[in-house]
Amino acid sequence: MVIMINCSKISPEMEKIIEESSPTGVIDIIVELNPNLKKFQWTKDRKKIAQIRETSFKQDTIPIIKIINELGGSVKDQLWINRTIRAVVPISGIARLCEPNVVQKLDVPRNIQISAAHST
Repeated sequence: MVIMINCSKISPEMEKIIEESSPTGVIDIIVELNPNLKKFQWTKDRKKIAQIRETSFKQDTIPIIKIINELGGSVKDQLWINRTIRAVVPISGIARLCEPNVVQKLDVPRNIQISAAHST
């Protein structure tokens, strides 16, 4: 049985994995959140800016983490600097992660690769 999910936020790579997986299986997923567009008082203090962005990220993740937990999934990692959550969720519940406006994209985890120009 092939699972079809109508959600423009799912990357082509993730769509392929979903289509090739068992409907009763679980999937490792990256939830990318929209950029923080909330207005805050401008400051040159980088530490303060980082604190504001981290706090905003934590607030934005609350509904996403709630959905992940309701689905019976688990959060594996959260990175405020690039506004992503790594989680394991049942494939049957992926569509629920498309619902919140704060979600920009659902993608596959990727390994970081150092290019030849940056290696030593």
